[in-house]
Amino acid sequence: MPKLTKFVRSNSIFRVILILTICGTVYCINQDFQDSRLSFSFQTADQIKKEVIEDGKINYKDGRSITLKNSYNSLESRNVSDDKIILKGTVNGRTDEALKPFIGGSSYTSEIDLGDTKIDDFNPLYPVALRKLLYFMPKTELFDQKKWVIKAAGSEFPCSYTLNFSESSPSVGVQCSGKIKGSSVIMTGDIGLNASLSGFTKATLEISAENEYLLSNWKFSETIKEPETEVSRDRKQAGFAFFTK
Repeated sequence: MPKLTKFVRSNSIFRVILILTICGTVYCINQDFQDSRLSFSFQTADQIKKEVIEDGKINYKDGRSITLKNSYNSLESRNVSDDKIILKGTVNGRTDEALKPFIGGSSYTSEIDLGDTKIDDFNPLYPVALRKLLYFMPKTELFDQKKWVIKAAGSEFPCSYTLNFSESSPSVGVQCSGKIKGSSVIMTGDIGLNASLSGFTKATLEISAENEYLLSNWKFSETIKEPETEVSRDRKQAGFAFFTK
């Protein structure tokens, strides 16, 4: 009986030590995670090939309704310097005649100031300008529940991003809503990431804008057709880099 009692006591002490060790390990890991700051940083890219599809339906308050569609390929370069991103590209494909005044010619240049989230070029008929909000992830830290918030157009258009790091299809979910230039706007979407978390594979957005004159509903999708060309050996190829500060 004394031997049995001694064995039980020893086993109990071992279990207590094991539990304390596990708890200590979990605590340390949790502290490391809490102390880390996770964010996205877009990288300079020499060449990005995209397939773009845009479907829109405009319902005017007087009863008129029109449908619009663009389907084209784009070849784009991205230059990242300090807090600015400059996108330059060419477009080849089908664009709706009604949208040509908004799209312009077959080439484009867009400068994005990451320190200023104003959306001066927003138009409820063709709210493609909201795509630039995806580029404002780099300067935002990752908070609890894998969500964080940015604001655009002053303080009237908050957005949240939800991370899903499943091994098969990591992605970022987007949800935004608020007012921009007198229109009530809702934007939702999903950004598919590649396995190395170094860029997009596909981005889909649904945007609706409503004011006293019309209700506009759009679906935008951009698919990366081929990997981006490396600018230098120490830079990742596509999209953005995921890192811990």
